[in-house]
Order: sequence, then structure tokens, then C-alpha cells
Amino acid sequence: MDNPPEREIQQIIRKTQREWYADGIWEIGFGVAILLIALFYWVSEWLNLELHLGMGLPVVQLFFFMAAFLCTRWFIAVLKERVAFPRTGYVVFRRPQPHLWWRRIALGLGVGMAIGGLQVIFAGEGSKSVAWVGLVFALVMVFLSLRFGVGRFFVVGLVTFGLGMGAALFIPDAWRGMTALFTAFGALNLISGLVTMFLFIRRYPVALEGQEEGE
Repeated sequence: MDNPPEREIQQIIRKTQREWYADGIWEIGFGVAILLIALFYWVSEWLNLELHLGMGLPVVQLFFFMAAFLCTRWFIAVLKERVAFPRTGYVVFRRPQPHLWWRRIALGLGVGMAIGGLQVIFAGEGSKSVAWVGLVFALVMVFLSLRFGVGRFFVVGLVTFGLGMGAALFIPDAWRGMTALFTAFGALNLISGLVTMFLFIRRYPVALEGQEEGE
């Protein structure tokens, strides 16, 4: 028998990748990570860490970003095991390979460096960095939507773009604007994920033990 055409193989791969986001758990974990970063901004503002740490604040920011993304890995794994896998046939969450740990560390570093870089570039220019961060977040969500065919990511991207522009226009202070943007973006992903997970649970109820045998 001939192998399926390359196009069909790619469609199968894309469908499999899209199913990973069908339960909303990734969005919940991502939203929690962003909210943890927002918490860092809130605490920094409250304790005036910029004054106390000076140039050391970006370093602390990088480590906090990495920790936030690493912690959500465990959170996503637990939700997958308890919510998704009993409904999709998997019961054990496969341990990630070591390179996945470095991927998450690199993700945290990349986000932290990108945001820190924008803050440095637009230092003294009000909240322009907030608008750019909002644009970057929006583009990431739109890319994920187009890459995996998840329509709600596109909507989240559009709303995020509006949030970034709104924060830049109505919050003159860049640090407070960044705090508001991260809080709103994290909450948006968390709410989207929770709604998706609720619908997923209703659509795929867990069969009671022995129910299938009795049918």
C-alpha cells in the first residue's frame, strides 16, 4: 500500500497538534504564568523595587519569568492527567525530555529579554513599550491561531492588541501600563481556557466504571 501523500500527513499532524489545545488547559497554564509575571510587576510597584535594585531589577525579572513558565509546566501536567487524559484515553502524563526543560527556560528568558529590551529602547518615551509588548503578544496569538487552526487564539490576539493600545493611551507610566497589560492578558487567557475546559468536560464526560461493559 502506498504511503499517504505528504499533504495528508501534514493535515494529520496539524489535527493532532490542534487537539492538544482542545481542552483549554494550555491556555489556563499560560494565563497563570502571565498572571504570575503580572504579580511581579505589582509587587515591584508596591515595594518600589526599581529604586532599591536599580540595574539589578532586569536580572530579577528574567529569573522570575523563567520560574513562572517552569512552574506552569507542572500545573498543566496535573490538569492534563486529571481532566483531559481520562477523556481522551491517556492516563499517564509522559515525562518531558530534558530539552523541553531548556525550551521552557529559553521561553522565559526570551520573553524577559524582549520586554526588558523594549523597556530600555523606549526608556523616557512614556508607555510606547507597552504598546509594542501588546503588539508582540497579539502577533504570537495570531501566529498560534494560524499555525494550529485554533480560532479563539485569533480573537484573543485581537483583544490583546486593543488592550496594549488602550494601556499605552490611558496609562502614561510605562511600568504601571505593563502591569495592567500583563494582568489583562493573563486573565484573558485564563478565562478563555476555563470556558474551553468547561465545554470540553461537558462534551466528553468520563464514563463511570463498568458503564461501558453494561452497554
